[in-house]
Amino acid sequence: YILFYQYYLIIFWKKDFITEKSLLENDCINLLKIKNEGNMNKKTIIISAINFSEGGPLTIYKECLRCVEEYLLKDYEIIALVHNKELFSEFDSRIRFIEFKDSKKSYLKRIYYEYIYFKKLSKKFKPYLWFSLHDMTPNVTADKRVVYCHNPMMFYNMTKEERKKSFKLFLFS
Repeated sequence: YILFYQYYLIIFWKKDFITEKSLLENDCINLLKIKNEGNMNKKTIIISAINFSEGGPLTIYKECLRCVEEYLLKDYEIIALVHNKELFSEFDSRIRFIEFKDSKKSYLKRIYYEYIYFKKLSKKFKPYLWFSLHDMTPNVTADKRVVYCHNPMMFYNMTKEERKKSFKLFLFS
């Protein structure tokens, strides 16, 4: 399951995919709203973006949470994994924020969280949907997993000459 947005939004949901030309609030709702099919207990949605603390990525995270707050909060338990809770003080108190202040100290910390700690966390909360706003797919247990890829480099096909000239660029593609 991949959510990719640069010029297009693409969701691979099982074998089907949906494309849209823009990520507007209504598009977000139409694509992410999942009916709670007769279950009396609320299913859990975890939204992860522990390194987002400023600029465009933080704005995207806040827009995502506004969308969730308006349309999904009544049917789902929402858990937001964040770098700093204070950045999200404007949100409904029914969204549960879990803070990871040391996630930006090193890339190794982030890898630890994404591939080891979040696996344990997902087993504890048993989420229906794990929505990762990072470019990497976390190692989690969930009924559905979605990754928002904000850096389109992984889809770029480099030429041999480009690989030679820019090894760092090659690593991100």
